[in-house]
Amino acid sequence: MEFAYWQGFAAGLGCAFVGALFAVINKHLVAREHFAVISCYQMAGACVGAVAVLVGQWLLGTSPQSPQTADWVWLLVLSQVCTVGAYAAYMNVLRHLSVFSINVVYNLEPVYGIVLAALLFGDKERMSGGFYLGTGIILMAVVVTPWLQARARSAGDTRRKT
Repeated sequence: MEFAYWQGFAAGLGCAFVGALFAVINKHLVAREHFAVISCYQMAGACVGAVAVLVGQWLLGTSPQSPQTADWVWLLVLSQVCTVGAYAAYMNVLRHLSVFSINVVYNLEPVYGIVLAALLFGDKERMSGGFYLGTGIILMAVVVTPWLQARARSAGDTRRKT
């Protein structure tokens, strides 16, 4: 059952908390600074952190295998398009939407990943009923959230008129 993976669930919940906190902080920062400046600092911090981990592994004698030449090309393309480009778009969207709305849609990322994996690997991977239940909950939250927000806004407008 899925409860056998409690450590993964705990790590996921911790990451979700840190991710939500990160989004709230970014929402405040993007109101004061251009998103490219914020992204530059954050990407530089991530690079310093990655280099620190690699140096630590090297000092312990457990350095990972170095990518081949062709891999470097793909890493450069993927980093620019899927990381830097997507993050710049995310920071720009933060100027226009609420953090809550963005995080609800952002929670679909695992679903996108699973669908992509299913397309790439076919029926080699089978998911349990718990997976489909979780996917259904995420999809329902994404669909219901805009409806609830519109309903709350209209209720607020009705109260102001009376």
